[in-house]
Amino acid sequence: MKIKKAIILSASSEIGFAVAMDFVRKGFQVIGTYNTESKEIKKLKNYGVKLYKLNLLNKKKIDQISKKIYLQTKNIWDYFISFAGTLNPISKIIQSRSDTWEKSIYVNCLGQIRFLKNLLRKNNKRRKIIFFAGGSINNATSNYSAYTLSKNFLIKYVELLDFEEKLLNVSILGPGFINTKLHKKKKEKVHSIKK
Repeated sequence: MKIKKAIILSASSEIGFAVAMDFVRKGFQVIGTYNTESKEIKKLKNYGVKLYKLNLLNKKKIDQISKKIYLQTKNIWDYFISFAGTLNPISKIIQSRSDTWEKSIYVNCLGQIRFLKNLLRKNNKRRKIIFFAGGSINNATSNYSAYTLSKNFLIKYVELLDFEEKLLNVSILGPGFINTKLHKKKKEKVHSIKK
């Protein structure tokens, strides 16, 4: 029986870790990336998950790591799920530093797209691809412009990719509010802005 393969971008996120462990329990071969060492990353490694350290702001590393995964899987994989993201900068558009604002857009969408495009070279296989949309995509909210714009961009990218590539089943999910590390940082930052 062929072992199914899942690629997890940002297995170091809380949800990414939980999904990676679920795939492991179901007998998948799991390959992933992480930005920060943690006890969860050590646990995944102990379960045989092949993990690569990756900062999504580094285009050269994105290309290197995605190529390694492409070769490791022999371009035969079944799932790609991206959990990458940052809420920073948490500030109004005009008050945010342009470099930080642009980096947020790269991490929240462009870096993820670059990574996936590298994996999809010469695609001739049915695959499932999942991204995550954040909150505030249907209305304006203060202090999260880079994050919100990135997620809107990602939604349109998913729609176009799904339309163009008939072998791919591409989705983007809005998980709603989940009390993860990402949102704890958000609460701390918003609290400091209000002071």
